[in-house]
Amino acid sequence: MLVSSTRLISLRKLITRIQLTRFNSASALAQLSPATQYPVSEEQAVYTYRKDCASDRFINLNASRVVESFYNLKNDPNLACSFFTPLKETGFQHNIDTYAAFIRVLCRWRFDRKLQSLLSEIVGSKESDLGFDVTALFEVFSVNSSVLIWVLDMLVKEYVSVGMFDVAIDALFQLKRRGFVPRIMSCNFLMNRLIEQGKLDMALAIYRLLKISGFNE
Repeated sequence: MLVSSTRLISLRKLITRIQLTRFNSASALAQLSPATQYPVSEEQAVYTYRKDCASDRFINLNASRVVESFYNLKNDPNLACSFFTPLKETGFQHNIDTYAAFIRVLCRWRFDRKLQSLLSEIVGSKESDLGFDVTALFEVFSVNSSVLIWVLDMLVKEYVSVGMFDVAIDALFQLKRRGFVPRIMSCNFLMNRLIEQGKLDMALAIYRLLKISGFNE
């Protein structure tokens, strides 16, 4: 049985660990899902931080360095999670590139609950605070269909949970316009909620989208 451990670690030490971390990918393993090769639990590690360490608040990081750090942490999702939140506490402003880099790590390891929580935070934030529109993520991930479809699946659930049905439907059509096919689970989830709300016309529109586009299992 896995036992969660709690570590007290400063942001300075965390960044030092990240800077020392180097990963060499093997081409034979590149075709396999890392979540299958090396199962990692979202609950495997829990990190807390000293908020009273003033020196941690003045660490000079820019977006490109943060993106590079997430890339280096692609095989250590728990450490990536531990790196993301404390940055905000130092006053660092995440942008679409740093969000996207972190999301790629979460999708790579199928950290669904963390990804759903992150997307909930994004959807609930003002565009002026984020510095980008949520739909801009579609463009960022358009070169990676697996990540794009996974993110859209979570976004649809988030939009539906807050009653943003029009936005959820538009997200599905955004995917279609980029030449990708939505997952059947996403469409079923949305259609069931639309029917429950008496929005039969909208549910029928989704059904027609499936008929003309095909779908992913």
